[in-house]
Amino acid sequence: MTLARSWVLGGAALSLVACTLFWPIEDHTLRDDASVPSEAGADLDVPVSDAGADANDGATTVEVFVKGPASPKLLATNSTHLFVVGVDEQVTRIDKATRTVEALVTPKLGYSGQPFNMTGLGADEQYIFLGGNEQASCGAPAVAWKRSVLDSGTFLGVAGGCAFVPSIAHDVLDYSIAVHASFTTLHVSSLQGAGTRPIAGGLPEATAMASNPDAVYIASATAKRLVRVTKSADAGVDLATTSGSPRDIVVDATNVYWIEVEGRVASKPVGAAVTDPDMTIATEPVGLAHLAADATTLYFTNVVDGTVRRVNKTGGTVETIASSQAEPTAIAVDASGIYWLNRADSTVMRASTN
Repeated sequence: MTLARSWVLGGAALSLVACTLFWPIEDHTLRDDASVPSEAGADLDVPVSDAGADANDGATTVEVFVKGPASPKLLATNSTHLFVVGVDEQVTRIDKATRTVEALVTPKLGYSGQPFNMTGLGADEQYIFLGGNEQASCGAPAVAWKRSVLDSGTFLGVAGGCAFVPSIAHDVLDYSIAVHASFTTLHVSSLQGAGTRPIAGGLPEATAMASNPDAVYIASATAKRLVRVTKSADAGVDLATTSGSPRDIVVDATNVYWIEVEGRVASKPVGAAVTDPDMTIATEPVGLAHLAADATTLYFTNVVDGTVRRVNKTGGTVETIASSQAEPTAIAVDASGIYWLNRADSTVMRASTN
């Protein structure tokens, strides 16, 4: 597949108060640091008890998978690798089979020459997706991808300007980028090379996003709303209003699932009206941070009480995967296990899915 080389806005131009929203990649090349040699992951043999892990029934094995970058904050996975971003804003690639840790060449300075604050990370079997903002007053996004998860190349910038990228979301067909300044505009870029187009404006500030082939779903903690934007539409439609602050969101073919900081785990059908009731799947302690899902189960971290827990998508008993964790944040799951980041001790943790 060929990625679009520039942002094609189409239709009326979007502007943001004396700023150009996007520049094409031909006009600007992201500046990269030199690559960092591979090194074996540290602390690979830390016993479960030393890792602060405490499975609820003894059936789940929990371990320190590798010592990660300092204060890790973003996590993505595909079938062969984990990808982590820490406080240094560097993308680290971890081989699941060998646990080899490698720091990738990562964009460090943006259009205005300011360092990035990375805000979004994703991966599939071909690409790594990265979103971030310059640490400048007007905010300037740089969204990048890496051609092949295995090569030694660099990230290629695709957008930038005086705006803000709070989150990215992708599915097998495309990836989506929410950009906002005085308003929020959602852009979708196709991996088939069809260019990037704005599909909705005037949206609430995005805290997190999820995407499937039909729509992008936006969770806004500030507005306490979930919004559905169909990829063929030109406006967002409220999916749900919430009493709490939505913190993270995932979607499958039938339902949208989200967590609220105050402790609620909830779901609603993907095509529901805002007036339709949603379902409370679980009620947890305050501090829910991040959410992941597989075909049947939701997995979530609680940064306040230091737990990683799971519950069936249809509800039922909430099981503790691990407790006494050091500020667990981002979480991901696939056939090889459940992975999460412990911010306070800079570890990447793993648990079996049984």
